[in-house]
Amino acid sequence: MFITKDKMNNEKSNLTVSICITSYNRVNELFRLLNSIDSIKYKDELEIVISEDKSPRKTEIEEIVEKYR
Repeated sequence: MFITKDKMNNEKSNLTVSICITSYNRVNELFRLLNSIDSIKYKDELEIVISEDKSPRKTEIEEIVEKYR
């Protein structure tokens, strides 16, 4: 699908963007990524899916995710 600038600039648009993140043992990268996403102007149109796949650092990942929920 192609999205025009007009569509992107239309705040009443029903456009939703999904961002899928794999985070297995990548706590620092996940924090930086979520921080970056948090600064996006139209973040209300975002759906973020995070997969941690039984990471040994699962608790740390969950703590970071909770900060952005």
